[in-house]
Amino acid sequence: METIDDTVIFGVLNELDFHGQRAGHDLAVVGFDDVVAAARSSPPLTMCRSTKNRLVRY
Repeated sequence: METIDDTVIFGVLNELDFHGQRAGHDLAVVGFDDVVAAARSSPPLTMCRSTKNRLVRY
């Protein structure tokens, strides 16, 4: 699963945990805002650094 906004990604992690699922094991999760908090999350998240304008172009 990829999200364009990392506030969404933390909600996804909470919902996965609530339903007994694990990010990185039951579902791959990738974010695009490259926020520092992602490295401190459990599990640490894969992040991509890109501008939203570039993403829209493709």
